[in-house]
Amino acid sequence: MKKTTAIIIFIFIILGLSYMTWAIVNAGKIPKVNLNEINQDNMVILTGELSNAFQENKSNVVVYFKTDCQYCSYEIKSISDNLEKFSQSNIIFVSTESEEKILEFSEQFNSQVLNFIQDSKSQFKKKLRVKNYPSIFIFSAQNKLEKRFNGAMPIDTLISYVNNEQTN
Repeated sequence: MKKTTAIIIFIFIILGLSYMTWAIVNAGKIPKVNLNEINQDNMVILTGELSNAFQENKSNVVVYFKTDCQYCSYEIKSISDNLEKFSQSNIIFVSTESEEKILEFSEQFNSQVLNFIQDSKSQFKKKLRVKNYPSIFIFSAQNKLEKRFNGAMPIDTLISYVNNEQTN
């Protein structure tokens, strides 16, 4: 009986270690996503100058946020204050929250210029496996996901990365 119990415990330990190893190896991987693969039918453009959620032939910087997230507010304010440094990029702020909450939140910023989008069916969130707020995704001009940041980024780091992507 003791031998059977020891074998079962040993098997569970091996399974647990295997799962942890797999999780660590796959945690940092960027999913192979193209913006064209994300169903945009349920995305509602609430503010800004876009007629289409994502622009082609221009890099797209997507910030996934929640209206009650202080880090999200900080990130959006930093981007808003430095819009001229993102002139070669399309900046999009996406949330699954209600239209009213997003519009109220957007009033803190230059919402006539910034693009706030409601992802009511969580299409974007599911496809890109958003777990942290803010989550920032940088897509190339060919709509391929190039970089993902989990959490707020210093604005200089974000600007540097976006500008480097455009020269490559």
